[in-house]
Amino acid sequence: MALCAGCKQLIPDKVNLICSLCYESYDFVCANITEKQYDNFTNEMKLKWECQECRCKKPKHNNCSTPAGPQLPTHYNSTPEAFVTLRSKPSQPLHNETIFSDDTIISGNTINMEKYTEPGIPLTQITLQSLSELISLKLKENNISIITEIQNSVQKEINSAIIKLREDVKKETNSLFEQNHQRKTEIDILNNTIEDLKKETEMLKSEIKILSNKTYIQKYTPENNLKKIVLYGLPEIYKEPENELHSRILNIFRDILQVDLLGYIEDTYRIGKYKNNTRPLNTNTMADHDDFEDNQYPDNDEFVPYVTAGNLGKNGAKVTLWGKVTKVTASEGFYVKTVDDQEVLIKLKHPLNEPLEGWYEIYGVVHGKTVMCDEYVPFNEEMTKNIDIEGHKALARLLVALDEPWKLGNAQDSMAGVVPME
Repeated sequence: MALCAGCKQLIPDKVNLICSLCYESYDFVCANITEKQYDNFTNEMKLKWECQECRCKKPKHNNCSTPAGPQLPTHYNSTPEAFVTLRSKPSQPLHNETIFSDDTIISGNTINMEKYTEPGIPLTQITLQSLSELISLKLKENNISIITEIQNSVQKEINSAIIKLREDVKKETNSLFEQNHQRKTEIDILNNTIEDLKKETEMLKSEIKILSNKTYIQKYTPENNLKKIVLYGLPEIYKEPENELHSRILNIFRDILQVDLLGYIEDTYRIGKYKNNTRPLNTNTMADHDDFEDNQYPDNDEFVPYVTAGNLGKNGAKVTLWGKVTKVTASEGFYVKTVDDQEVLIKLKHPLNEPLEGWYEIYGVVHGKTVMCDEYVPFNEEMTKNIDIEGHKALARLLVALDEPWKLGNAQDSMAGVVPME
């Protein structure tokens, strides 16, 4: 910021006037100029501006500041035309007095004197420069209004486009959110369905295992063909009772072959599709009467009170055994070790729902080397502390010997603990 030559104060850059002669800086107050007048200055006027001190120092050619000069009542108008270039011509003296200008050449010159007028006479002279500035000002105002209108119109279009874009984005977002929520619901339903199917699969697996344990499937062997007799030419009677068919078969074998098959016929069925009344008849026979009993009574009404793993007995026998739990499996059941230190698999009809440990008394049916459990009873700890293992082993052998003495085994200690009565 510059220092004002008049008041010696700092001057802001926007209100700084520099004299074209002394190059001193002045503010608007010291230069006797208003801000509006300064705004109307052109660049050329600003470059040629002279301060009051420099104008006073310039020589006067028309004696206006001397006693010989004309004494005219004037008042000064600080207008933008005060420092402009005028086209001047010689004029007639006013009131018989001559007013001299700095230069009377027709080409004109820049004068640095303020215009003066008589009181009551309006200023009607408009210069080209002022007219140009006035037109420029009007055009500037008009341009500003046009630009403002264009800006407002563009801003409205932008705002409407933004609002529409926001609505479209919001609409698409809501649609995607609804689709995502629907997919999530479907996924939850599928997960629940999968969980239900898993549970149902586990239940079916357990039922299949139970049914497989209950069902005894006889494997096909070539020896089974030895028990089959196929009869050809035997007339087929519509809806003939099975006992009458068996009677006809028994009579045929008895009359022709002198063989009595009473009690040895297991089942009969016709072979092939029904075309005539002479389809072949297949007759399955028993190898011996024991097979007949085992087939008719699979549980084999035999009951052995106490057995061990070494002498479980025949299939279908109802047994009772003591054993200590060694291993528990969810799919099969649990294993127990009997008093002869051998393990037996105890199969259950239903899955386990409780932990098993210690000694148990087991009731069930023999199936090969396993026992299909009907019931198991735990022993208390006090009872299992003093179990007579050797005595129980001897008792089991004795019971087997009383029932079937030929199944005691070939080992030297098979009869250990069993002595004849005196």
